[in-house]
Amino acid sequence: MEPLGGLMGKSIGHLHSESADQTFALGRDLGEMLMPGDIVGLVGNLGAGKTQLVRGIADGAEVSADQVASPTFSIVYPYQGRVRLYHADFYRLKEERELEALGFDEFLDGKSVVVIEWFDQFWPDPKFGHLRVTLSCVPGKDAERNISVEATGERSRVLADRWLKSQRTVTDRQLRVDRHQ
Repeated sequence: MEPLGGLMGKSIGHLHSESADQTFALGRDLGEMLMPGDIVGLVGNLGAGKTQLVRGIADGAEVSADQVASPTFSIVYPYQGRVRLYHADFYRLKEERELEALGFDEFLDGKSVVVIEWFDQFWPDPKFGHLRVTLSCVPGKDAERNISVEATGERSRVLADRWLKSQRTVTDRQLRVDRHQ
């Protein structure tokens, strides 16, 4: 994991998903690229598709997607696939010290992938690079989602760039990618 050195997240690009299946597929593509030490923070309202994206990420990391549920009550679920994957949900956390009580820093050891739902609630250590993925519902289109991608840290910027570029070649899923640099 690389220190940020005070760098702020940079908007890398945007994706658009027209269905839950496409959101899953986007997650799977990202999951195939993840390596130990990667941190993915998910932001979005209830029902925005965060857990669906995590199911896809898990599938891409060779974890059975049907094992994945939102860990709202247990806060963190560990999964073993091609990489060790920790799936955290900060929704119910009220104070940052609750993360300390969970020993959350131990998950950031660089040996695992960490995916965090409700990433905007608390981010335990700003010195670690991360990919921030924000999902938002498209008004009047129940299944569609706009997805913005930001990266902080060099490894996360490379990961975001690879993920966005991979979507340009996925014509059978009709994903639209809008790159901003």
